[in-house]
Amino acid sequence: MKDTLYAVISFFLKTALFFFCIMLVSVLSSATNWGETEPSAEYVMGRISSEGAEAFFAAVFIALVSALFRIVRRPGKKQLTFALVFVIAICSLYSGLWGLNEFFPAEGDGFAMGANIERNMVLHGEGVFIWAGDEGKDAEEGRVPAGPIVIMRRKDGAGNFRIYAEGHPGAKPRTLVLSGGEEISLAANRATELPTVLRFFIDDLVYITGIVRPRALVDIPALLCVFSFVFFGFSLWATAKLSRWPLFNMWFTIAALWFVFSGTRFLGVFVVPELTLFDNIADIVPWLPAAFPGFCGLVLFLGGLLSKPLEEWRREMRYE
Repeated sequence: MKDTLYAVISFFLKTALFFFCIMLVSVLSSATNWGETEPSAEYVMGRISSEGAEAFFAAVFIALVSALFRIVRRPGKKQLTFALVFVIAICSLYSGLWGLNEFFPAEGDGFAMGANIERNMVLHGEGVFIWAGDEGKDAEEGRVPAGPIVIMRRKDGAGNFRIYAEGHPGAKPRTLVLSGGEEISLAANRATELPTVLRFFIDDLVYITGIVRPRALVDIPALLCVFSFVFFGFSLWATAKLSRWPLFNMWFTIAALWFVFSGTRFLGVFVVPELTLFDNIADIVPWLPAAFPGFCGLVLFLGGLLSKPLEEWRREMRYE
C-alpha cells in the first residue's frame, strides 16, 4: 500500500514540478531573448496564458511516464495503483487545462491578432517587435490601415529596424500585412523561446492542446480527447517493461510519444481536411486525431498483456 500511495503522491508532485520548470525556462529564455532581465508579473502571466496549456500537458505526460516506470518496478497493489494513476491523470489533465482556460485564457483571434490596431500598440510577433504609431479601425467597406509601423527584427543578437508607411490585420489569423504586401506573423516564436529538447514536440503540443483544452467546465468532446490521450500515456507501461534494458525502454517510450503526437497533428492538419471532402464520412473524420492516440494505446495495452507478465519480468530484473 505504501508503494501505491507513493505513486499517487509523486505523480502530483512531479506534475507541479515539471510545469513550474517548463514555464520558468520559457519565461527566462523569452525574456533573455528580448533583453528583459527582470520580467514583470504581467509578462509572466502573459507567458502562462500563451503557453501554459502546452506546458501543463507536457508536465502531466512526463509525470505519468515517470510514474509508470516506477510502478513496473514497485507496483504495490498493482490493480489499485494502475487504476488510481489512470483516473487521477485524467482528472488532473482535464481540470488543469480547464483551470488554465478559465483563469489564463489563451489569446483569441481579435487583435493582437485581428480587429483594431490602437495608437502606440506594441505587438510581440515571430522574431519581431511591432510598434504602431497611429491607430487603424475596421470600416464598413474595409479596414482602415494603421501607420506608421516600426518593425524590429532580432537576429544573431542584434536588432534591425525598419519603418513601413502603414499596415493592417491580414486575412489569416495572427498576421499583419505591411505596405508593399509583406505579411508577418504575430504568433509567438515558440521554436526559439523554448529549450531545444522541446522544439521537436512544440508544434504537436500546440495542436493537441487546441483539441483537448476544455472550453467549459463540462465539455464532453474535450473530455473524450483527454481520455484518449491519457489512455495512450497509461498504455506506455507496456514499453516500460519492454526489455531488460531500462535505457532502451526509455528511448523506445520517447519514440512512441513522438510518433503518436506527430501522427495526431499530421492527421488533423493534412489528412482530415482532405477526407472531409467526402460527404459520407465528413461527420466522423474530425474525430480521427482524437481517436488515433486511443487506437495506439489499445495496441500497446494489448501488447503489454500478451507479453511477459509483469511479475516474471520483475523477477528477471531482480526487483522483487
